[in-house]
Amino acid sequence: MSKIPVGTKVRITRPFLDVSCGEELEIVEVDDTAIPYRVRLADGTHRWLVEDLVEPVKDSPLRSQKRWRKVGDKVRIKSRYWYEANRDGRGNVDVPYTFVPDMAKYCGQIMAIKATSGDGCYYLQGAGDYAFSEEMFDTNFDSDSTHRVLYGAFTPSATPNQITLINSKTLLTNIKLN
Repeated sequence: MSKIPVGTKVRITRPFLDVSCGEELEIVEVDDTAIPYRVRLADGTHRWLVEDLVEPVKDSPLRSQKRWRKVGDKVRIKSRYWYEANRDGRGNVDVPYTFVPDMAKYCGQIMAIKATSGDGCYYLQGAGDYAFSEEMFDTNFDSDSTHRVLYGAFTPSATPNQITLINSKTLLTNIKLN
């Protein structure tokens, strides 16, 4: 594996001592030992970390806009298609807290957060003791707009090729096409 250069912002892939999973830190030193990365923590102290504890932060809206959810918030688990497209040979999806094959039964479901550790780990009502992370949630889901219905957007003679998606966050219900 190639070394991540000094100055790169990295995300912690699993909890380690006083470093939380999902925390974003900067690499301040790299060497050729078995523990090659020195990172600066928020309090100004430093830790040496092994390669499998860090991953470069990609420039994407999801990673740059860290979203901390609270107990009671509703989330939708990503689709079965997402799971099938991203699982490895063992059926796991490599995201913080690992999406394991037994969790696939929750794909597409809307669930409420019953507990959170405050560092991006969520436990959901009805999902047993499985730990979920932000990467497992559908980012297009907006719990405030799931029950809105568009009125007047369709005519009785509308055909599927005439329908234009107006707002991807609006759930269309009770639409009957001829």
